Amino acid sequence: MKGKKGILIVMAVILVLLATQMGFCETKEEAESEPAFFTEHLNYTMIKTDTWNIQNTQNSQKKMEQLALDDKDQFFHNNGLAMTTDLFRKGESHGNYLVAVYRAVRNGRTTESYYFTTEPKENKAALVKRVTEQELEQMTQVAPLAVGNETRTFSWVEEKNGKELATLTTNVDLLRKTKNASINGVDGSIWDITTFTQYEKKEAVRINNYYTRLSADKPNQQLLAYGPIGDSTGGTLNVNLTGGFNGGTPVPGIGYSFSISGFSVKDYSSLSGKYGRWKFYDGIGNLKSMTTKPGIRVSNTSGSLVIELSHTTDNNSGIDGYAGGLQTGVIQIWVTDR
Repeated sequence: MKGKKGILIVMAVILVLLATQMGFCETKEEAESEPAFFTEHLNYTMIKTDTWNIQNTQNSQKKMEQLALDDKDQFFHNNGLAMTTDLFRKGESHGNYLVAVYRAVRNGRTTESYYFTTEPKENKAALVKRVTEQELEQMTQVAPLAVGNETRTFSWVEEKNGKELATLTTNVDLLRKTKNASINGVDGSIWDITTFTQYEKKEAVRINNYYTRLSADKPNQQLLAYGPIGDSTGGTLNVNLTGGFNGGTPVPGIGYSFSISGFSVKDYSSLSGKYGRWKFYDGIGNLKSMTTKPGIRVSNTSGSLVIELSHTTDNNSGIDGYAGGLQTGVIQIWVTDR
């Protein structure tokens, strides 16, 4: 009996090894690096991971993040399940789940796109389709703002009862203007953080409004400027980000404009509170989407630059008993600086 049992164990081991080689079992290596997926314009490697952390540079996820991209992009996922992450400010995920991260090098800079859902699981095939379509769209779009040192994209889908009510996408460019500014007698850096956000109706009856908040509330940081400034309805808004000196020379500012044709803005920003905050709203309710480009200028005298981004949206869902809208949670963007 002992001899037969030993033979059975050996045979079982052999079968497992054969199954692994033939692809029926998932090895640790396969879990970390799946075959590349190709489309007409995309070439990426899928990498399975259940964790995505941005603050601890020693963890395994950060090491994966720093892998050489070679000629392929990287598509991190957890088979549609939520990833454990420190991307949100502690305790402020507000029911949002990170389900994918896409990294690429475009125009000589690394870009990262983060994909969220309001459910803890998304169908993997649907997730791959969603990410692929958006990344293709990102590649074909003309850059709405100046190319930055760092680029992040955040994408949310509001789903309820199987209906995709609305989507919200924000591109964030972070451009360091100088490392040699004098901030109250201390050497520091000056950064311009510019955003491009679209709130888009899908199956909702109408979209009503959304709030955007950009915060620099760290002891080593100071809000120097924000825009747009003031309340307005329709027309064109100007954003001018200025402030800071490099020696005796002012740090060059940036200026741009964007249209709010068909909707309005209220400005709730606070220099002392170190945040820019705006409400964009449609009083009539016939818009398919609202697109906005607020920005801030920030100084930093120590460590990483940390910018917090959050949105709150409102829509008429058309679903009985459900008002519609979401809170994105408070996203922390960490960039190595000083």
